[in-house]
Amino acid sequence: MYLRLLVTAGPDELWAVIRADTAYLSALRGSLEWIFSWTHRTCTLQHPLDDWQQWCVFMREQPGRYKGLLLRAQALANCRQRVIAALDGLYRALRAQAPVAAPECTQGGTMPEACIPCAKLFPSRVAWAGHAARVHGYRSRAFLLGRSPLCLACGRTYGTVGRLRRHLLCSARCIPNWGSFSPAENTGDLLACNHPQMPPFSVPGSFATPETSMNREDFSSVLLTELNALPVCDESVVWDTVIEVIEPLQTLRTTVQRWADDHPGVEWIHRAADNVLLLLDPDLIGEPSNTSRVKVERQAFANDACPTWASLPPFNLPASKAGPGFDLQSPPPVIISHFAPTSVSLRLGLAYSTWLEQACSILAQGFELAIQEGCGFQVHCEGLALGLGPAKDWLVAAGFTFCKSGLRSSFPVSLEFNC
Repeated sequence: MYLRLLVTAGPDELWAVIRADTAYLSALRGSLEWIFSWTHRTCTLQHPLDDWQQWCVFMREQPGRYKGLLLRAQALANCRQRVIAALDGLYRALRAQAPVAAPECTQGGTMPEACIPCAKLFPSRVAWAGHAARVHGYRSRAFLLGRSPLCLACGRTYGTVGRLRRHLLCSARCIPNWGSFSPAENTGDLLACNHPQMPPFSVPGSFATPETSMNREDFSSVLLTELNALPVCDESVVWDTVIEVIEPLQTLRTTVQRWADDHPGVEWIHRAADNVLLLLDPDLIGEPSNTSRVKVERQAFANDACPTWASLPPFNLPASKAGPGFDLQSPPPVIISHFAPTSVSLRLGLAYSTWLEQACSILAQGFELAIQEGCGFQVHCEGLALGLGPAKDWLVAAGFTFCKSGLRSSFPVSLEFNC
């Protein structure tokens, strides 16, 4: 409606401003294309980008019909939302009874990281690090070393501490070689005038051969010190010492293995280290969280977002007896697509969305009755398979059979086969 006011009474100055605003102009074009996609089969107007003058004349001379065209498009969009909601409800009812596909087991596991105190698995070290930082106060080696913009390994300054930490995360050599660079005594003024957005540059100084560094990320110096301080003890004490240190699993494994290698002749250390290494397995620590799956299943129908319905695995509901039959009126001669606008008359659009809601409701009720009573059921409706759209494939996967007169569930079987 605002576009009609612009066309009928908008001054030239306002149109000049709109032409300069590319994003707003694209939004207006998208709105007109949306109206046209819902009404192009029920009106004589051409595409707005092909004949904009025709739309201008239509808005000026027939404002009432233009408003009716807009209301028809909105009503048909609401019909599409009803179609999506009905199909989604039926899909969820069928999926609840479908067999769950077993997760694929690959060598090395699909969850390489785990939080031992929380017994949670994570698909990557980045995901684990975020959890460890929020819950356990974990800080990476790059965070702990980055106290000034100067890198004490490569001798360059990065302007800010944050840029230095990002450099340490991406560099494979600077953390192990940390401390090998010593800046010259007269570099204080040079570092003080360094702008935060300046490119990295080298600082005068000298390099020394790095010693065996305790800054290596492949093992934990804190855990190694605590393990070396342990007296002769049971392996449970060693395990308690290991799980108190928040580090990635590979870091814990490397540290425990190094502890054993540093004591080649101590039998109890090797025995305890072997058992602890066996326990540092993600499959023995916890289960993956289903948070990501729950987020994926949430749908936002109001934003024209069509849900993604995965194919259902073939399954069947054993029936020991015949069940009831349901009568349903034949579907209207049109089908409203669930993934794109469909230009039909509003009367047929309302008729189809209402029919599909009734059909999905009857199918869901019959499906629930078949589960509770262990019986089959039938739906008498000519043209049912064509009117259900994507739901036809879901019902076929659930063991239903379509025929000319409607649909029927799986054939009754003997009680001894009803597992």
